[in-house]
Amino acid sequence: MLPDPNRASVNRFSNITPKRLLQVDAAGALATAVTTGCLLAPQIIPTGLPAPILYSMAAAAGCFFLIGSATSILCSEYRTPLRWLAILNTAYCVTTIMLCISFSKSLTHWGWIYFPIETMIVGILVYFEWTVSRPAEEH
Repeated sequence: MLPDPNRASVNRFSNITPKRLLQVDAAGALATAVTTGCLLAPQIIPTGLPAPILYSMAAAAGCFFLIGSATSILCSEYRTPLRWLAILNTAYCVTTIMLCISFSKSLTHWGWIYFPIETMIVGILVYFEWTVSRPAEEH
């Protein structure tokens, strides 16, 4: 039996399909969009970042949710979209880090807690997206 080209083993303990990873990415992006847009931007939980920046971050996460959801539903090949989402997620992380540095004097304790944790979680997701999106012979 030939291996399924849409299945990649991240390591010997984990076996996740690219489609499932797209769904995980979409769920995480939705959680980020809701948290950032509904709690952080209106300053219910003050972070020290200006509201327009937080709303932009929420919009970006919302777009990532739409991309991941649509791709997992409509596409039959998932590796290329995973690569694109990995690039977008990396850009999101780099932007978040740059914003935290730029606004470091005004960042609150909540900002110093939320943004590094979010960046670490998205960074782990990026690692899995890159690993799973590689062709099987590269594993």
